[in-house]
Amino acid sequence: MARELGDRSVEATTLGQYGILAIQRGRYGTARDYYRQALAVARSMGNRWLESGMINNLGEIEQQLGNYEAALELFEAGRRLSAEIGERYADSYLLCNMAISAFRRGDAAGSIGWATQAMQLADELKDRDLRAAVHCILGHAHAALGELDAASSCYQAAVALFREIRRATMPPEPMAGLARIALARGDIAGAMARIAEVVAHFDNGGSVEGTEDPLWIYLTCHEVLATAAEPRSGEFLERAYQLLGERAEPLDAAERAMFLDNVPTNRAIINAWNDRGRALVGRQ
Repeated sequence: MARELGDRSVEATTLGQYGILAIQRGRYGTARDYYRQALAVARSMGNRWLESGMINNLGEIEQQLGNYEAALELFEAGRRLSAEIGERYADSYLLCNMAISAFRRGDAAGSIGWATQAMQLADELKDRDLRAAVHCILGHAHAALGELDAASSCYQAAVALFREIRRATMPPEPMAGLARIALARGDIAGAMARIAEVVAHFDNGGSVEGTEDPLWIYLTCHEVLATAAEPRSGEFLERAYQLLGERAEPLDAAERAMFLDNVPTNRAIINAWNDRGRALVGRQ
């Protein structure tokens, strides 16, 4: 309809929304196509705000695929454009995404640097949704550096803020982080108490749509339950492995290899699945 009416702004926005739907279902190649179309329309209109958003979205595609260098290049390009047009809101989300990419490629200290800048902007813009997300990212980065007290504080802040703004699907990620902190401290009972809330969320039909790494949440449930010798641990590994397969299947061979090898969570799921298979064979 937008094309028939010649409304290029609605056309670009709708293409972007198609991209969001595709990425939520793990259809990264499809999402990339939609975002590229939206970017072309935005540029033809001279809409630099929308152009910046589509560059950010294309960076997210590369980030999800594990192509972190390409993702960071896109986010940097988006930041340059945001600076030119004075778009601080877009810049805050680009910084957030840069923090995620840095963390996933093993640069936890760099991730904290980007996340700290994102948090400063989120505070200035009074964006509580972004503040909650950045707290979670900071939790991941501090945990990777072994800074457990700082990680715990960040995860707790993320849980509280997500609940305050009623983002029902989001608390399981920082809650899983708190469970991992408890495990790292040798507190299996504490880890089980945290993960029991996440399991109950799933059992009650809750989703984790919108979280940065839903597969990591399933993997954490598996690892905590396995450490406590709980029988449901295999159930969550199977969920993670099945969802990973669904997301990998539509990719071409090169992208699939990158997606499975480069993304830390995906690699960990495959390793856990293979270890489980060897253990089952050994018991026969």
